[in-house]
Amino acid sequence: MFLKYPWRVINVIKSLNETDLTNRKIDRSDVGSVRKLGDRLLRIAYHESVQTGQLLDYLRTAEVDRSLIWD
Repeated sequence: MFLKYPWRVINVIKSLNETDLTNRKIDRSDVGSVRKLGDRLLRIAYHESVQTGQLLDYLRTAEVDRSLIWD
């Protein structure tokens, strides 16, 4: 999803304190998951890094010219 204002998201994350990260719950009981906000944010970041790695592997395999920012 393209975010029109990505700095808003970053500022919200910066504004969170330890209590927010440990006490706020993200309820996804519709898919069997209720987690702490901090855990959910870490999982999102991990998922994005895995996706980026997969994309980089595809680009390498296809021998596509690319910036070497990840290499």
